[in-house]
Amino acid sequence: MRRASFILVLTTLSLAWTLVAGCKTTAQERLQSPKMSTIDMLAWETKHRVPALDAPYAPTLFILVDLEGTIEPCGCTEDVIYGGISRIVGTLRAWQDAATYPFLTINTGNTLFAFSSLQAAPTKQDHARAALLHEALHHSRVQVQGVGPLDLAGGLEFFEETASKDTTSFVSTNVKPADSTRNVWAPFHVAALGEMTVAFLNVIHPSAFESGSDEEALAVEDIHESLTETLHYPEVKNADLRILFAHGDVDLIADAIQEITSLDFVIFGSDEDAEDRVRAWDHSRALSLWSQGRAVGVLRLSRAASSTDGPWENARGLSQNEQKEYRSLLAYLDEQIEALDARTEPGETPPRMRNTLAQRRAHYLEKLEAAENAPPPAFESDKNQFLWDSIRITPNLPVHADTENARLRYNHALQQINLQDALPPPPPAPGQASYVGAAQCIACHQDAGAFWKSTPHATAYATLQERDKAYDLACVGCHVTGYHAPSGSAVGYTDGLQNVQCESCHGPGSLHAHAPVLAGRPQHIERDADATRCLSCHTSAHSTRFDYPTYRARILGAGHGDVP
Repeated sequence: MRRASFILVLTTLSLAWTLVAGCKTTAQERLQSPKMSTIDMLAWETKHRVPALDAPYAPTLFILVDLEGTIEPCGCTEDVIYGGISRIVGTLRAWQDAATYPFLTINTGNTLFAFSSLQAAPTKQDHARAALLHEALHHSRVQVQGVGPLDLAGGLEFFEETASKDTTSFVSTNVKPADSTRNVWAPFHVAALGEMTVAFLNVIHPSAFESGSDEEALAVEDIHESLTETLHYPEVKNADLRILFAHGDVDLIADAIQEITSLDFVIFGSDEDAEDRVRAWDHSRALSLWSQGRAVGVLRLSRAASSTDGPWENARGLSQNEQKEYRSLLAYLDEQIEALDARTEPGETPPRMRNTLAQRRAHYLEKLEAAENAPPPAFESDKNQFLWDSIRITPNLPVHADTENARLRYNHALQQINLQDALPPPPPAPGQASYVGAAQCIACHQDAGAFWKSTPHATAYATLQERDKAYDLACVGCHVTGYHAPSGSAVGYTDGLQNVQCESCHGPGSLHAHAPVLAGRPQHIERDADATRCLSCHTSAHSTRFDYPTYRARILGAGHGDVP
């Protein structure tokens, strides 16, 4: 399939455009500070405000994508302070209550779990979290929901149990129950949006399924064939707008829907902040939204006064993403031109490449200046046009009181929920090392211990306690030592192993403590932790800026690997 993409993107471009707004530290700069913890960042909250939706107003879709079981920001690094189900609901309700235009609130799916390969059947915590999320979606006035592979990660029965408590319409087009008598969702849903009718469809690429999704209970059909059939239903065919929720690899989805010209918009999730980028996929427009509730999408739609099946055009000249890319390209071209000038002797004719680069620079600069100086976007009556905005859920957005109280109750209940079935970690195999705890390590390695106490690793467990998350199965493992390892820690069994201690990096130390040196060399211990150990917790979802050399340097100091 031929997919048009922004022609100016240079995938190898490593330069970043930096805006400096005086010497005063802005909120955004503080958000991006590598030294600021999430707990510190919460002090940024001054008074709640509702993000402004600039005119023009038009029939609007408020869109949630890939919550992935996230009820509040993880808080491990600065970038993931965005989100929080209480703020999502508060922001949506503020927009909805003030709306003077028709709107629908939709959730594309992938709501229930943060990962698709569950280690076991859904836990009591999974049930409690699903109930909280459905309550929040109810408060958000969600009317249509897609079904994603992460919704099915706990099995079809778990999905049915949780979805049955919801009054919204669930949609799945190419994935159906293997038992055709089970009425779990519909292949499409048509809803009114002002004077328009909108048909919603939902597909899951087969490659998006992993273990735990109960595939035997599901019939997964070919995406192209399933969509082609469903798009011929009169209700769908005659709708003014057809929107597809897509789950799976973006390129595979694009290939699967090639040559299908009757889809107007395709919406999918992203691990990166996609902001307001719009991709052109032949007749369709593809929109992506930051996952885990870190952003909410706002799609405003203006249909031509005379009925037309023409493509939907972006009423905004250049998106914020594209403007950033223009700035980066200008910086890149400036470097290239400067390098050519440095190699050109006085009086020597500049190479033709310099003139080519200068012409490109002038063209890009003209486009960027036109976009920056353009008047506010306005819809034209003779065109199908849209405005797409990705609104970050930042810490100073309004909080919905009922949802926030439910979240606090959920966190507080986790101790009782998860201690009921808590089991101690298994003992080590004969001859294998066991965990001894930092106190015993520090008895010999005092300088290293003193430095470790100055690092965030030494207070990792306290950050959970401050947020009432010390019994959250999704959090504890990265804030203790030896989680679920033989002789290590588990929920309810963390004494002596709280925080990210020495043995998190160096391995269990009992054999080393008993016989630390052989022939003048340390034994029974891993002296240097490789990136694999770090990546078990510093995942792309929870530690968006992780870079092994940079992060490693932060935990080295006096008596702990620091090289003078």
